[in-house]
Amino acid sequence: RTRFRVEKESSRFEIGYFEMLSHRLCPIERCPVSSPAINDALGKLCQGLGAACFPDGKAEIELFASDSGQALMATVYSSEPAPSGFGELLQSGIPGMESVCWRQEPSRGQAARGRTWGNGSIAYHVGEFHYRVGHGSFFQTNRFILDAFIRAAVGDLGSKRALDLYAGVGFFTIPLAHRLEKVAAVEDHPASARDLKSNVGVVGTG
Repeated sequence: RTRFRVEKESSRFEIGYFEMLSHRLCPIERCPVSSPAINDALGKLCQGLGAACFPDGKAEIELFASDSGQALMATVYSSEPAPSGFGELLQSGIPGMESVCWRQEPSRGQAARGRTWGNGSIAYHVGEFHYRVGHGSFFQTNRFILDAFIRAAVGDLGSKRALDLYAGVGFFTIPLAHRLEKVAAVEDHPASARDLKSNVGVVGTG
């Protein structure tokens, strides 16, 4: 999962990160710590797709890739409403883009607005476990340590019950539910809680 800053003015389109200790954009065409699938999508945006689909102004785009890199999800954060056809353009220009969400940041006293193209989530597999991850849900970002992370957390547990606080989409809940008699998962973020409910239904626990 990588979040980029976007700035567009007429035909000028730039995407990247803020320079250190500033709000000045450092445009990039590749991120060395992101997955190949995210870098492929970044390249498409830099090569004309971004200029074609983004409106003038400033925004942020978060790209999330599945474990295989075959599926992608994009979430845009902007103060402006979603342009007509934005999601269709992004999906047609980036292979594997399964879901696109435009989130209009609320002004004071107003509710947040948004629009979604696609099914609103992608599937992420870690070993024998698989997770539904939707727009706005928390999921571990370092893809290289996920298996080891689960092994370290679950370990050789001697108890029969566990309490998983800040459970997110159930990253630890599901492995724990395969090992223990009872797991209680607690999550109050609406998006993560929806995915958690869906994911724990796979293993028939609560």
